[in-house]
Amino acid sequence: MKKIILIGLVVFSLYSFKDDPKEKLVGTWVEFWGTGDNSSVKYHDTTFIILSANGEIIMKQINNKNYIYDKINFDGTYLYFTLVNTVDPNEIFYVLYKMKLSCDGNCLEGNITNSKNATDQVRWEKILGK
Repeated sequence: MKKIILIGLVVFSLYSFKDDPKEKLVGTWVEFWGTGDNSSVKYHDTTFIILSANGEIIMKQINNKNYIYDKINFDGTYLYFTLVNTVDPNEIFYVLYKMKLSCDGNCLEGNITNSKNATDQVRWEKILGK
């Protein structure tokens, strides 16, 4: 009887996790700044997003090891997080993101505000993932 209950709980949790809207975020994303040439940021960071066993969003920077992702939240439509750049321990620089996930799950678009109160538009495109 215990095995049947355990199997039922495992199946239920897997089924529940499968329907988690955060699944749409899983993959590798490339970042583009500004609209056209309107941004001073000319590089393209690449971020890998996975989900932990309990469904927590984990974000890792592929090409820059000085970034820490903090306060990650996804409400099913908008992804919110703070990116902290720790390259200079004397001056912590952070960027607040708010991006909307497209209906097909392949694009995140929105705005950022950094610790110097500068704002910009940002777009992430999924290059690998579901």
